[in-house]
Amino acid sequence: MIAAIEYPVMDRGRLSRECFYIVDSVGEKVLNRREGQTRWIYVPRQSFEEDVSRGSYGEVFADRFLTPYTVIEGGGLIEELFDLYAERAVRQAILDLINEHGLAAANITFLPEFIVMNKVRSRSTVYPPSQGLLWWADERRGNARVLSLVSERFKPVLSRFEREGTFYERDGRYHIPHDVVVSIMEREKRGQSWPIKVDTNVLELFRLGRLPLFNPYFRIANLGSMVRYPQLQVDPTRYLYVRTSLGYQRFKEQERIRGVFPKSLMRAGCTLKVRRKGYLFNSTYEVQILEEKRVVERYFLKRYLSWTDLKWVATKLVTFPIKTFYISPATRMGNELFFISYLTDKGVRVPEIAYVDWNNKIVLEEFIEGRTMTEIWVEDDDSRELREASRTAGERVAFVHSLGVVLGDCKPDNVICNSRGECWLVDLEQASFGDEREWDLAECIYYLGHYVDSDRASEFAVSFVEGYLRLGSIEVVENALNAAYRFALSFWTPPWVLTKVSDAVRGAIRA
Repeated sequence: MIAAIEYPVMDRGRLSRECFYIVDSVGEKVLNRREGQTRWIYVPRQSFEEDVSRGSYGEVFADRFLTPYTVIEGGGLIEELFDLYAERAVRQAILDLINEHGLAAANITFLPEFIVMNKVRSRSTVYPPSQGLLWWADERRGNARVLSLVSERFKPVLSRFEREGTFYERDGRYHIPHDVVVSIMEREKRGQSWPIKVDTNVLELFRLGRLPLFNPYFRIANLGSMVRYPQLQVDPTRYLYVRTSLGYQRFKEQERIRGVFPKSLMRAGCTLKVRRKGYLFNSTYEVQILEEKRVVERYFLKRYLSWTDLKWVATKLVTFPIKTFYISPATRMGNELFFISYLTDKGVRVPEIAYVDWNNKIVLEEFIEGRTMTEIWVEDDDSRELREASRTAGERVAFVHSLGVVLGDCKPDNVICNSRGECWLVDLEQASFGDEREWDLAECIYYLGHYVDSDRASEFAVSFVEGYLRLGSIEVVENALNAAYRFALSFWTPPWVLTKVSDAVRGAIRA
């Protein structure tokens, strides 16, 4: 052992201790053991260094630098490696800020906490098991002390960027000069991205089986920390400020949404209320038009974010080579608009488009009254109604497939049903013409197992497939049960749940 840190993790809803040892060994073998409430992980120095500096292992090791860790041994090496990690995190955050806000980034200032929370948001989204490490960042926990501790470690790296002229510090906030913003934007236009070290062979590492998270024991141990653990609520924009003649004003995304809301949809004497609904790959809001505190109109607003630091790992990294995901915000927005129009013409229930703002990458849709399929199965007990709603959803997906369209992101969250049993398909940004029907089906039947027990997940999957087979092909269902899909989705749903769901569906279609 040449260096070691320890930190608290959330394991099956309880805090426990994890010790991470960097060892000077040959090869890439990762050892993992547990005794009581303590877990030990042993990682070769070379593997850890490559993950920290280039993300060679999907940052599943480097995530430890986002915890309130304590150094046990080898403080010098830990500090050196943390600097490499922090430099990449800072570059990614700055690039995110500029890609999202363009030239306006020169008027936006940030606190060190923004760097940390920007990274936390992307990591908890891309690699769900990291939620066990990043539990402290959930806004519902109010762990300001831990955030301050983690952010403090980034300040020496921020100072180095300041000396290089990338930004400057004033009153504890960091400002990006106009010329830097312009320079980075011009480089992006020419396809010369601001340098962030990324191992371009990371997908090849998956194919060769070199990624240690493919070690079944390592993965199952990681999954234990996120089973049925709700998605972290993380909003990096809370640590952004806008510079004005009156001083610094807190960056409020809701105020920005009010500013771009079309005046043609407003009513005289009415006010606007904006409520945030999503924090992850996109910013989503419920927008209400109020007349004397009474809601007279509701819309669903979606702003397509740029996945700057997810371009190389994103969901495609987890599901390779099964599914290709679209990353560009313009492409995703264009997909959604096209397929809403196309499926509407074919008689499929999808949201109507009320307004499009291409410059700000915003789409305003009708607000669908109802609950997602996930909410229904988590909250309700009436099995007969649940099964029938699932059959209806399965039949709708099969009809879409019959049109030559695949949804791409076909999880139960994206099916909304009302009290009359009518179902809408939403979130079509990953839709395309293609033959990846098996992926749609696999994602839908396996996804729910993250939130409910294996019996309930199996009941949903069987009823969904029954509905699908009213119009769809049994061959598609059989192919969706392939082990490759279970493997891809085991980052989200525990392997034992996946196996039970697969067995239940296979038994049902053979009956």
